[in-house]
This record gives sequence, structure tokens and C-alpha cells, in this order.
Amino acid sequence: MQRVLITLIISFILTLTGVFTPVQSQENEVEVIGQLQRTVEAGGWIVTNTNTGKTYLLLNLRQCQNELWFKEGSCVKVTGDIREDIVTIYMQGTPLQVKSIQPVSCTAR
Repeated sequence: MQRVLITLIISFILTLTGVFTPVQSQENEVEVIGQLQRTVEAGGWIVTNTNTGKTYLLLNLRQCQNELWFKEGSCVKVTGDIREDIVTIYMQGTPLQVKSIQPVSCTAR
């Protein structure tokens, strides 16, 4: 009982000081149309928004990497949440947690 009480007190203190905060839902959903490009570091993918020129680092791509259209230079439409709360090994783009990605015509905007 004493251990449980101590654990609860420590968790409460850490929560109050901001050291331990629960993950909050992301409200930063964006839609990006652009060309797939590889990152300088191995294994990463980025897309540059054709309208704004802003580059996004694509996260959570395992579900589509085996698709025939998924290759460098393909035009895609990506919907996802901007993730400013994570750190990656990649030095390019704003992290974007992909919800959906699909091929589009390169003239689609």
C-alpha cells in the first residue's frame, strides 16, 4: 500500500511540473500534393508541397511502400498530422504522420 501511495504522489508531482505529460491529440491536419523524394539519410521519404514549397518528412509509410506507384518522383496526395512533438534522425522536413497517401496526376493541385 505504501509503494502505491508513493508512486501516485511521484506521478502527481511529475505531472504538475510538466516532466510527465500525457500525449494530446494533434489538431494539425494538412493535405499536401507533391512529388515523393528520398531523404539524404537512408530510409526516409519527403514530399514538397507544390503550392507552398514546404517540405514534409513522411512518417508511417509501411502500409504503402510496396505499392507499384510508390517510388521516387511519383506525385502523391498526402493527408496527415504535423508532429512537432517528436525528434527523428532525418534532417529534412517537418514530420508528418501520414493518415492517407494516394497517387495523383502531377498537374493536380
